[in-house]
Amino acid sequence: MNEPIIDPSTLCEGQREAIREQYSINKSITPSEIQNAYQIGIVQTFEWLFGKDFFEKGE
Repeated sequence: MNEPIIDPSTLCEGQREAIREQYSINKSITPSEIQNAYQIGIVQTFEWLFGKDFFEKGE
């Protein structure tokens, strides 16, 4: 297995829980839901990383 890009020991417990929750949600997606879930996941990931306000008009 490759070394992780982000060292999990640098995350606070809240970040770990949020990441585990997102992983769990995505892990449970069925093959018929993959395309839609992928697109939604991309948007959610960007909003999670940068905040929703970053993508509002005028930013």
